Amino acid sequence: MKYPLICTALLVLWSAPGCQNQELIQCRQEKQTLQTQLQESEQKLNESINMFKQMFDMIEKENAGVREEMQRKVHQAEIKTQAQENKQAQLEATIKSLQMQLEEKNQALLTAQKEIKKLQERIKELEKIIKK
Repeated sequence: MKYPLICTALLVLWSAPGCQNQELIQCRQEKQTLQTQLQESEQKLNESINMFKQMFDMIEKENAGVREEMQRKVHQAEIKTQAQENKQAQLEATIKSLQMQLEEKNQALLTAQKEIKKLQERIKELEKIIKK
């Protein structure tokens, strides 16, 4: 019985280093495979990031163009509004001036009518004097 135990112990010692070496080789191969997969994944991720950056830049450029166009249109609208306000102010000033002129002419007309009445009364008095 001593011999089979020694044989078994020798067999275990003999086979153990080889088994460990095989596991080590397999682990290294798995590590290499995983590293390759990781690199491929990183490359795909970087490509996706770059693609999204390009898309974002394109959208930003489009937005900038739209923003500039809108600002230009707003500026044009402000200019038109200001021109209309100026025109309205000029029209209001013209209307006010015409109203003042009309008032002055009405006053002159009233004064002239009073003078005409006075003259008519004077004519009537003179006619009375002449008839006598």
